[in-house]
Amino acid sequence: MAYVIDLFCGAGGMSEGLLQAGFNIVFSNDINQDVQKTYMNRHEQLGYIQGENTYFCRSDIRDITGQFIMDKISDLKIFANSSAPKIDAIFGGPPCQGFSRAGLRSKNDPRNLLFKEYLRIIKEIKPNYVVMENVVGLIDMKFNGFVGVSGIEYEDGTVTPDILRKELSELGYEIKIDILNAADFGVPQRRNRVIV
Repeated sequence: MAYVIDLFCGAGGMSEGLLQAGFNIVFSNDINQDVQKTYMNRHEQLGYIQGENTYFCRSDIRDITGQFIMDKISDLKIFANSSAPKIDAIFGGPPCQGFSRAGLRSKNDPRNLLFKEYLRIIKEIKPNYVVMENVVGLIDMKFNGFVGVSGIEYEDGTVTPDILRKELSELGYEIKIDILNAADFGVPQRRNRVIV
């Protein structure tokens, strides 16, 4: 069985695909109370019970650590007679509002830096695989004064994909970044997304 973590899970769109693909989501996180209700109700319908075989944490990702996540997974009833499993993958879609070409696209939007928190959790947990999804505007968003979780200080004007490639490479991952259209995967809408 593949055990995964879903960060910035929202109401569960990516989670739905993960579940259909046979992944077991043992931990998920989002900051929004309303999406928590939708997410947890849907997962309860599928037999995912808080504290038994999954754990949803409503919190700002900046306030949680890899150790906290692994402790919550270890406390799940399904692992009562064993240790917490190695995490196969971390999935996530950090907030896109600051990257989106449909919005203000403000470089000062504090949500733009939340992908760094995603990298921090990856660094702390070290899953076998990592998948990140975002809007196409992520491709050309530039940062000034960015310091990665690796400690690397990036030149002003470095674009997000270059940061992601370097940071994930420093963490030991091989990186591929593509723009994929949801319509090519059976979704009834044309929607381009960046997939890392």
